[in-house]
Amino acid sequence: MIRAFCSSFPVMPMIVLFVAVSASDHAEAQVQPFKIRGGGVLAFFPAPGEEAPHTIEGQATLLGRHDGLGWVRPLRLADPDDPRILPGSILAAEFDNSRPTLFVAANGDELLYDYGRGNGEYSPGIVQLFPDAGHPGKVFAIFIAEFTPILGASTGRFEHVVGGSFDMIAITESFALNDPDNPPLAIGYTWFGEGTIEFERGR
Repeated sequence: MIRAFCSSFPVMPMIVLFVAVSASDHAEAQVQPFKIRGGGVLAFFPAPGEEAPHTIEGQATLLGRHDGLGWVRPLRLADPDDPRILPGSILAAEFDNSRPTLFVAANGDELLYDYGRGNGEYSPGIVQLFPDAGHPGKVFAIFIAEFTPILGASTGRFEHVVGGSFDMIAITESFALNDPDNPPLAIGYTWFGEGTIEFERGR
């Protein structure tokens, strides 16, 4: 399902069109490109106001092979004029992370992120549902969010991170949203992102 979606909806143009990556080379920071790819399992698809954990596994710049844990929380329906809404979406809602998103490198170094809380601003992500044409009655979700590091919270090689951000797109497997005999549990997803990470100069 994910491969079919990506073949009909080119991935890189979608990133360029709907997610803008910004990076400024501050004199006081060392700016490095950051890329991440991987996935995991969302425990269940939460209703607005609920939170659900998701596992993390993947490969990323500086992190290398990593695992981790995140928590997603839908908030409210999105503005119908939100430019991030994709063609074919049947429902769109804002979401954030109810707890810090934790990435753990193979040696135990931790890198912690929030969704869209950089520079004192709050900008929740957007999650959208799409019908799965190959499985009538089922849908899949696309999550789009800006990840910003939680300053002073990371450890090891990431202790001196002072900024940067990256934009993440996650695509779930299809699931039956309203089937009481098949509740949407243990939903697999893949994700990918690109942006920057900034370190205190000299670190």
